[in-house]
Amino acid sequence: MTVRVIHGANEGRFDLRGKTVSYVSRALRAAFNIPHDAVALVGGKTVASDYILSDGESVEFLREVGVKGGLHDFWSEAELLRFFGPESLGLMKQHGFQLSPHLAATADEVIAWQQWLMDRSTDPTMAIDVQVDVASGTITVSGVQYEIDQQLAAVVQCLLDAKGEPRSTTQMKLAYPSYVFDERLDMTIKRKLKIHKSGIGQFIKSDRKGYRLEWQMSE
Repeated sequence: MTVRVIHGANEGRFDLRGKTVSYVSRALRAAFNIPHDAVALVGGKTVASDYILSDGESVEFLREVGVKGGLHDFWSEAELLRFFGPESLGLMKQHGFQLSPHLAATADEVIAWQQWLMDRSTDPTMAIDVQVDVASGTITVSGVQYEIDQQLAAVVQCLLDAKGEPRSTTQMKLAYPSYVFDERLDMTIKRKLKIHKSGIGQFIKSDRKGYRLEWQMSE
């Protein structure tokens, strides 16, 4: 038997049993265009560079993304196939990935799903197309920029940083002490942030644990 190696559109089977992931990365770097900082997945799980491969296993190399500025805004299925490779893209589809009605994925979705491939405890449906600049008092939702009170901007940024986990008003104040100062922050969120013209308020949910962002991808 052999080991299956995948990077983007490159795929092949080689007698690499007993070899480490780092050996494979070096050996096929030029032929498969594998980046030096690529992350390796075996069986859908991230493995270390000294992981020893066995007969019949598949190792897939993913480029490290993490920074939206390095990606273009919309990705076709062909581009996703080249970027993620057939195995990872198939796995994503099995777990709920779908292209938008315009048959394209956003850069935020690409980042979120790549993080999910490397860490299955993340939630790729939290692909929130929102950027906040607390210092300038601006929020950008789906490519449209709005002005926003700095305190409210800090609240949104805190919720974005939480990645779906609840945050209390006390935690918000501790996270952004220079901006979050309102003693009745809960009322400020209800009266101002919930109805903000950017529409971000409709995705802010609250319960006894605090506030969180719930953002679902388009059907």
